[in-house]
Amino acid sequence: MGTSKKELKLKDVVTQMKDDGCEFFVDSSNQPTVMIKDDGFQQDWPANHERVQDYIITLYYDLSEGESLRPADLQLLMALLREECRNGERRLSQAEEAETDGDVLVQAVLLYLSAKEEFDGKTVKLLNELKLIEVQKLSYASEIPAFVNVFSRRLRRRIPMLRGFGVSVTLEHKEQGSFCRLTRLENFQPEDDPDGSAALSSGVSSGQGTSMASPDDTDGHVRKESRREESRSSATKGGGK
Repeated sequence: MGTSKKELKLKDVVTQMKDDGCEFFVDSSNQPTVMIKDDGFQQDWPANHERVQDYIITLYYDLSEGESLRPADLQLLMALLREECRNGERRLSQAEEAETDGDVLVQAVLLYLSAKEEFDGKTVKLLNELKLIEVQKLSYASEIPAFVNVFSRRLRRRIPMLRGFGVSVTLEHKEQGSFCRLTRLENFQPEDDPDGSAALSSGVSSGQGTSMASPDDTDGHVRKESRREESRSSATKGGGK
């Protein structure tokens, strides 16, 4: 079967978004995310967000020379967009990067594994080790919880984030108590021992997100002048003659 004219237009929208500098990826929770490069204060948007829908509706209108996008076609286009995200890389979104920059627990784990390749033992022992790092190296007010149960819950919530930094976390409860295992993944980058002024984040302020290890089997493009910009530029030049 051949490809209809309508299907070609829908695929053209995704292609044009790439030409416009948009990037498609999944965040640490495997949520499809679109990076709209020309947006000022926020560039990373959930794929189903109204901002993304407005973008593709406007783009389709321009590509089809004034044709409106029907609801059924919009639904299909959103599915194509989400699938494009799932076929992309896995990395932290802007919001996750900002959260990670100030997360003492994440930083303490990174420093711990920079000195030791793994931890495998009782969770209370890991808690004591990280509390020591917090006091001696991070110089923050006490933010790592003192109770093992609370610590375990907070560490569990940070598993996707830590995986992005190349750390695998396994927590399990046995008759003898709570046990934890931390191991380095291939994308782990050791942190320098801070002297009070060294940055602790693993490159999360690069502006391009922090690449994450692919989760099992489930799951950027160079900026180019878009067709809309080219047409506007041509119209401006033509009007100036």
